[in-house]
Parts: sequence; structure tokens; C-alpha cells
Amino acid sequence: MAALRDHRDENSLLQDWQERLEHLDNATFVLDTCSYLHLFRSRGEEGRRLSAAIDSVKDRLWVPHQVLVEFVGNSPTIVGSILQEAEIAAAEVGMLMQRLDVVARRQMRRIAAEDPRGKNALRNVELAVRTLQQVLVSAGHHGSDPEPALTAHAIAVADQVKDIMTGRVGPEPTASKWARWIEDSRKRVRYGHAPSWGDRKKKEPLRHSDCLIWHELLEFALGQPSGRAIAFVTEDLKEGSWVEHRNGRAVGAHPDLVHEMQDKAATPLIVLTPANLTAYAAHSESKRTWEADLGWGEEAPGGSLRPIRSFFAS
Repeated sequence: MAALRDHRDENSLLQDWQERLEHLDNATFVLDTCSYLHLFRSRGEEGRRLSAAIDSVKDRLWVPHQVLVEFVGNSPTIVGSILQEAEIAAAEVGMLMQRLDVVARRQMRRIAAEDPRGKNALRNVELAVRTLQQVLVSAGHHGSDPEPALTAHAIAVADQVKDIMTGRVGPEPTASKWARWIEDSRKRVRYGHAPSWGDRKKKEPLRHSDCLIWHELLEFALGQPSGRAIAFVTEDLKEGSWVEHRNGRAVGAHPDLVHEMQDKAATPLIVLTPANLTAYAAHSESKRTWEADLGWGEEAPGGSLRPIRSFFAS
């Protein structure tokens, strides 16, 4: 599975998707495991936008079987880390409160005005409280115990992903097919080929996960109408994985994968980040709003004024 934070730059592929809008409007969308797991961590407005973006392409979504396996295996770990994050924040608040109490007992009269230790303690408490509140509020909870709220958030995300995946998961590969794909991945690691090269430092069989997904994509593409693109959404922007790097920046789908997909399945390949998917969903929504407007001024139904197109394109 792609690492959650490997050379991630969520804006670096924007130009790529903007140049491929015609393909994206008819593409099949495929999210990798980390893109689904991102929903657990993206609480608040960011999470709502990503959730809405995924929902907007749900009718054109397909799920590799390997992604389902990885999601089921990794989601409990992600939930556990979120709860641990909240527990650490709560413990820090308690520790700083105790520290403040000691200072206050010693310097009660001077704590607010003169003693810098008192000021620093108060400031640290305020920062820690804000951190804890941010975790709680973003999960829709305003009480003192973060675990129930964050557990509820995790359950809601898991239910959403289950709804998204239901009826869209590809078949489990046979044992012989799986073995062939693993062997192909080993060759890609040996010769420095994408997407396996990016995960060469991982242990067996984890280093082959992306290649398993890749072979599922190739098989799926063969069954699609000719020319319909596959838009692959991932946070994994490592060199030798899904994207090409120029001058140290990810600039688009890895050319070797683009050529392989075209040669074997006559299918265009586009790589997006979750942020790109969110931007594309916003673009599509503004485009629908523009096209739904029927006219200008008095000639339009109800005398509505047609909005300036550049406003929606921004």
C-alpha cells in the first residue's frame, strides 16, 4: 500500500488534470487505498469536500480487489492512530493544567501580570486546549471525552466507504494470476520500473501491492469502451511509483504506465491526487451551474442574469 506521506504535494498535478478535462468527463475513477483512508483523517470542511467529490463520481467508480483488501486491513490502524492523537492532546492538557496549578500556588498574586512562567503556562494551556478542541469539534463533538466522537466519525467513514465500494469491487484474482503478477512486480523492482520501484524498500509482499492494483487496472481497462480514460487517484507521489518527476516535482502520470496502458488496453491514464479530485468536482459543479442558466437579462426566464463564466472557472 502506498505510504500516507511520501513526497506528497497535492497541488503538483493540477495542470495535468486541467489539460485532460475532456477525458475526465467520461473517465472511470479508481481510488487507491490511501485515498479512502484519507477520509478518516480529513475531518471538518476538508473531509466534507473530499467526501462530496468521491460521491460526485460514484457512478463512474471502480474498486480493485486489492484496494478492498488493503482498506479492510488498514482502517483499524488508522482509527487507532486518530484516537491516540486525541488521547495525547488530552494528556497534554492535563499535564499543563497541573503545571499551571503549581505556578499559581507559588505566585498567585503575580501569575497574570508579572511572572513570565505564569504567562507561559497560561499560553501553553490555551494552545493545548485549542488543539484538543479542534480534534473534538472537527469530529462533531463538544464534550470532554474524544473517543466516542472519533469512533463515531470512523464508523461513519467506514459506512460511507462500504456504500461506495458495494457492487463496484473487481473479482479476486486466482492464485495463478496473483503469482504471475507478483513475479512481474519482482522484475519491475529488479529493473527499476514503475509502479513497483517506488516501493522497493518495503518488505515482501507489501512492495508488490501497487503492481497488483496495476494489473487489475489493465484487466479492467480491456473491458471498457475503447478510449475511455482511467483516472487513478492516489497520494503516493514517490519516484518510480505512479507519477513522473521533473526537477524534483511530480508532474503527471508516469510515462511508462501511460504507454503500457495505451499499448495493452488502448486506454488513456490520468493520475490525480485527492485534492485534484476535489478541484475537479468543484469544476464540474460550476460547469453544470453555468450550462443550466438559460439566458441573459429580460430574455432569460424570470429575468435572471447569467453569471460571468470566469467566476465559475476560478
